[in-house]
Amino acid sequence: MRTASIWAALVAVVILVTSIYGGAHFYSPIPWMDQWDGFVGFYNSVHGAPFETLFQQHNEHRIVFSRLLFLTDIWAFGGMNAFTVVANYVLAALIAFLVWTQARRNSASDSLLAGALSAAMLMSWMQRENLAWGFQSQGFAVYLFALLAFAQYSRGRLLFALVLCLCATYSMGNGVAAFFVLAIQALLLRRPAKDVVIAIVAGAATATAYFWKFVPSPIPKPPGHGIVAQIKFALVFLGNPLYYMHAGLIASAILGLVSLAFAAYLVVRLYRARSITPYQSFLIAGYGLVVASILGAAHARWPFGLPEAASSRYTTPALIGLLLLALLALNVAPRARKAIAIISAAFVTLLLPYQATAFGDNSYLYTRKLAVLATKIGQDNEALDLSVYPGHLNYLTTSGWADAWGIGPYGKGWLHDAGIVKYDPALRDDGRCIGTLDEAKDGSARGWLVAKMYRNGPTLVVLVHNGQTVGYGVSGEGRPDVKRSISIAPADAGWRGFTPSDDVQAYAWLGGRFCALPASR
Repeated sequence: MRTASIWAALVAVVILVTSIYGGAHFYSPIPWMDQWDGFVGFYNSVHGAPFETLFQQHNEHRIVFSRLLFLTDIWAFGGMNAFTVVANYVLAALIAFLVWTQARRNSASDSLLAGALSAAMLMSWMQRENLAWGFQSQGFAVYLFALLAFAQYSRGRLLFALVLCLCATYSMGNGVAAFFVLAIQALLLRRPAKDVVIAIVAGAATATAYFWKFVPSPIPKPPGHGIVAQIKFALVFLGNPLYYMHAGLIASAILGLVSLAFAAYLVVRLYRARSITPYQSFLIAGYGLVVASILGAAHARWPFGLPEAASSRYTTPALIGLLLLALLALNVAPRARKAIAIISAAFVTLLLPYQATAFGDNSYLYTRKLAVLATKIGQDNEALDLSVYPGHLNYLTTSGWADAWGIGPYGKGWLHDAGIVKYDPALRDDGRCIGTLDEAKDGSARGWLVAKMYRNGPTLVVLVHNGQTVGYGVSGEGRPDVKRSISIAPADAGWRGFTPSDDVQAYAWLGGRFCALPASR
């Protein structure tokens, strides 16, 4: 068993390091998808009605905790998305740390194995959408607060547990179930009936407040087969990680069914034996919240089909559920502990191959730069806009708000300067870069540049016709040919831009000076 623990710990280290790299590798300060409404749009609205806006719905959720992080990111860090991405990792790490500390307090647990499993599963790159996208903190926060509540109640602290359930509720909608899971935890621990009543009443009161003026998401639901479809969706969701091991949807559903049946067997066995310990109640309650959350998601999202249940953002609760179930099995089956440890270590080992995608192609992030650049300078390209948001008119509105409030790259750097900086020959310094203008036609231009100084991030390219600024570009496109021929060139030395004229000169804007990029021959 010790060997399995050490191996799992080594796997966890690899997963941790590679997932952190992935967060940096796929980082982008450009708002994406829900961030235009829920980040930029929220900030624009919060000035008019701060309290109401803080608690308003985002889909089915009232993401108050995440919105506080968004405000912190904008006010303290310029809204560059880095703070919120780091927050995702911190929240995931805190969940892993919490689970480990609960296991460590239990004398029958192998703290090394518990810590390794917790770190490996909570940091797995399979949940890349939740880790690398700064909008997804609610997916971690709801489980952190709920698990803290169950941990507090396992030590008899009902009031603290209720407050934490409230925090879970206003992190994500499924958090409202934490109150009722807490009541079940009280029953499992055979606590006084008043604890059960208080938890249920507090949950009912919170649910009443939560669903006041609640507007259900307008998701069309096809007639017939709803219950069966929801069951299938829930089972695939529970076994979601197998999908990222290339096992397919059926295998994921089988894992979901087997794990759910195994959990039910363990809970019934322990309850009948009247032997549920506080630590076991923590694990059972946590798993119960995962199941309740999955059932809620299945009820709302099944019309999108089974592949939706295998999406990356749903991997987090599935991994948490499997983690808690593994720790429960290790705790209640001492004779099989070695076998369970080996199976658990083997499972986290199977998480490793997907970690290779943390080093994958991130060139699509450059398309997002071009999309926001084109819109910013008045040469909007609807096809490019799809790379950042599917609703074109809504994107035009929210990008205008981002520009007006100076959020993220709209507040400083190349995107801020686009449309503002105008070519001035008195500010020319051609010694600051090398590069070329390779082509300019049909409304666009392209080339490459290598900055000799001021190499911090993407570089704005100013396009000039007859001394007048007529367009802009930005560097960051992959140019392996340039990298091979110029030793100091970055891998993304290419640039593209937008111009109404084919007859243009190009200049890199570096440190307040213009550096010429002559036409290639």
